Amino acid sequence: MRNTINSRRARAAHSAPSIQGNLSGTGKLDAMARSLAAIARGRVTARHLQVTLGVIWLLDGALQLQPFMFTKGFLTQILEPTAAGQPAPIAHSILGMAHFLQPNLIAWNALFAGVQLAIGAGLLFTKTAKPALLGSFVWSFLVWWLAEGFGGLLTGSASALTGAPGAVLLYVVVGLCAWPASSSATADSVSASPANSPAGILGSRGARAVWGALWLGFAALSLMPANIKPGALSGVLASSASGEPGVLAGLDRLLARLIGGNGTAVSIALAVVETAIGVAVLLRWHPKAFLGLGVAFAMAFWVAGQDLGGILSGQGTDPNAGPLVALLAVALWGVVSQSSAALVAERRSRRHNAQEHVVTTDGGIAFDA
Repeated sequence: MRNTINSRRARAAHSAPSIQGNLSGTGKLDAMARSLAAIARGRVTARHLQVTLGVIWLLDGALQLQPFMFTKGFLTQILEPTAAGQPAPIAHSILGMAHFLQPNLIAWNALFAGVQLAIGAGLLFTKTAKPALLGSFVWSFLVWWLAEGFGGLLTGSASALTGAPGAVLLYVVVGLCAWPASSSATADSVSASPANSPAGILGSRGARAVWGALWLGFAALSLMPANIKPGALSGVLASSASGEPGVLAGLDRLLARLIGGNGTAVSIALAVVETAIGVAVLLRWHPKAFLGLGVAFAMAFWVAGQDLGGILSGQGTDPNAGPLVALLAVALWGVVSQSSAALVAERRSRRHNAQEHVVTTDGGIAFDA
């Protein structure tokens, strides 16, 4: 009898870790499901942005480890071309960096990948999110300058279609929205409190101002002399097809043929829509509708023109600007949702307070309810 009881206890002891492990796994899946459901409802938090940004940084690090990046082609086909059309000081700094890297390119490239992977990993954990964000700000500025040539903004030919103002600059903007305002925010938190706001240190007004400036900047770039020429858009799309897989290349060429010499009219139409997207969100006029429109345009530019950041060609270093613009829109969606929820809560509180002060009578005696 004693042996039977001990045997049962032993089996129970051996099975307990397995059961606990299953429950733990189920708990993690439930937490992920709750987070996704919260995002779908607009309850976006700074922590959600940190994790998403971390995944993008990990992708950047993985792309930097592609075989092509360890060859001279990384310098001659990725870095050096960004110097074209730049003011002399910027062009010299880019070319000088490429010349500096060449003798020990393999070691430097491995270091670049390691930095990006470290930033991404740091953003996945609450305790290291803030140092990782600080490191990403410094790294992003260096890359924006020496690898992206400030997004080509000073060349006069940059546009939203080509990835302006540069993906890494948008990493900084989203990072400011993801900045942890309080240590109370946890990895699975879906709280809509100000401490976990998806506006971060920018605040609601600051985040909307950045969105407005970004899209008004897109509109201004669309109207630049180099971009408003009749054949400018079709030329950009045709050149984007080079080196891309068949489907993306075919789409670029198709759009180039459809636009043809009507680039001026298309650029003006784009500028009008881009202005509307920026101003509407800035002034809080149907912001969710225009945030959705902004995501649609950002994704369209990402597919045609940015070609998914070139990540399918084996030479892409990041996913380009499209996904970052969309992520910024998600952050602002959360800000708008929080503002709406706060307004509803305030109205309910006022109604509740008004009801408490209603004076009723019973037997000729007046009292507050």
